[in-house]
Amino acid sequence: MVGWSMSDKDNREAYHRRIGPSGAQGGPGAFQRCLKSHGIAQSMSHPGNPWDNAMAKSFFKTLKQELVRDRLYKMRKDAKQEVFKYIELYYNTQRLHSKNGYKASCELEREIA
Repeated sequence: MVGWSMSDKDNREAYHRRIGPSGAQGGPGAFQRCLKSHGIAQSMSHPGNPWDNAMAKSFFKTLKQELVRDRLYKMRKDAKQEVFKYIELYYNTQRLHSKNGYKASCELEREIA
């Protein structure tokens, strides 16, 4: 993971505008309108191409499986601290990655630098 950040904003309002409190999706384009209203540009190379986001999706799947699971954090700062420790102290330095020849990210970076 090269870089990461966690917003200090509570995005429940944006979530409820997109999904709605009942969980129902808005109509076509509702998600894009929500993103635009928050100054966020969705990144896709062209419609229907999932590959440009595959690495991020893979990382977040791993993060959810290995760290978050069904855990609830009382405070945002607690979640941020746990994510920091996971990424900076484990994921980059100790976790072996099959795409890196079963090396940790930092080890591969040192080798190619």
